[in-house]
Formats: sequence, structure tokens, C-alpha cells
Amino acid sequence: MKPINYDLIVCIVSLIAGFFMFIKIGAFNRRSYTPLIFAMVICSGILYWSALLLVTYAAIYHIPSWLDINTEWFGTWGYTASRILNGVCWLLTLIALNWCLPTIRRLKNK
Repeated sequence: MKPINYDLIVCIVSLIAGFFMFIKIGAFNRRSYTPLIFAMVICSGILYWSALLLVTYAAIYHIPSWLDINTEWFGTWGYTASRILNGVCWLLTLIALNWCLPTIRRLKNK
């Protein structure tokens, strides 16, 4: 598989993770939503980052001079690896947030 296809997978996984965390923190439920600023920053950040990745992916993929059949350039592994590393860091942050969110809510309600 070409590096640019891995970029698309990272974008989609990041987008799903961001939406999952927005649902998890209750951002769409007015009764149970507790606005934690760091949770909103993290979730907004990952949604923005994944949307930005999808836009750059689309821009790179649809420029024939960059993805020409003759040159066979389909992205570079260093670029893709940096995106994957960034996605892994975001996902680890979301897992940590998901882990400590119930404790924070419990302490906040006391």
C-alpha cells in the first residue's frame, strides 16, 4: 500500500476518535455536559487536526503533477510516519482523558 493511503487511514481514525470523545464527554447532551476546558481543547484539536489532514490529503491526491503515473510519487514515508506519530499521540491523549474523565466528574460533583 502507498504511503498516501496510510495518510487517509490516519485521518479517518483520528476523525472517528475525535467524534467519539465529543460523545463521551457529553458535548451533545445538555443535561449531562460538564464543560471541562482541557477536554474541549483536546477534542477540538483532534477534530481540527483530522480535518486539516483530510484537506491536505485531498489536495495532494488530486494534483496530477504530484501523483503522476510517470513519476509514481505517492507520498513519502517520512511524512506519513510523522502523521502516524501525531495521530498516536492524539489517541494516547484521548485514552488518558477517557480514563480520568469519570474521576474528574466524581470529584467535581462532591
